[in-house]
Amino acid sequence: ALAVACTVDTFMSMVGMVVVLEKFLNDLVEMSTYQAEHPDEPVSYLEPSLVIFLGIFAVPMVYRTSAMLLTLLDGYYTQVCAAGLASVVFEKALALPAGSAPEKELTEAEDPYGNMNPNVIQIINVDIIACWQGLLRAMMMLLLAPILIVIMFVMLIQRIHLAGFLGFLYCIPATLLTLFIAR
Repeated sequence: ALAVACTVDTFMSMVGMVVVLEKFLNDLVEMSTYQAEHPDEPVSYLEPSLVIFLGIFAVPMVYRTSAMLLTLLDGYYTQVCAAGLASVVFEKALALPAGSAPEKELTEAEDPYGNMNPNVIQIINVDIIACWQGLLRAMMMLLLAPILIVIMFVMLIQRIHLAGFLGFLYCIPATLLTLFIAR
């Protein structure tokens, strides 16, 4: 379910609106061409109106719905994974010596809620939850990114032919340079 929601979310956010806008612009060009060739016949505005309706309402709604579903699923799986890791950490922490988290004597006036003296397990559990938030979503998007890049480049090359291909060739050294710098 997480993979499907992430696929729909990523596709709709990157490719969906481009496809709808391309379809709408193609319909407008076809309408103007048809009207120029047949000036006496009426032009039907039904198809461009439906494309506008789908483009303005349906595609963003599918995107928003999948984004909300993805956030819910990511939160659920984050809690499941974090709970499993926290239980393993707790079992390992039981083997720690007693002096690894020394108790500091604070009065109740200095620390009424006990926050000034956290133990090792609390610190590690907070770090586990903080690190796992959004990790599964980011991993799924990382897996889908190359596929979406190829789709966008195919659309670019279809639309502007040689210039799109040259633009694609420009991205290869830029990507390699970015990877070299990031390393």
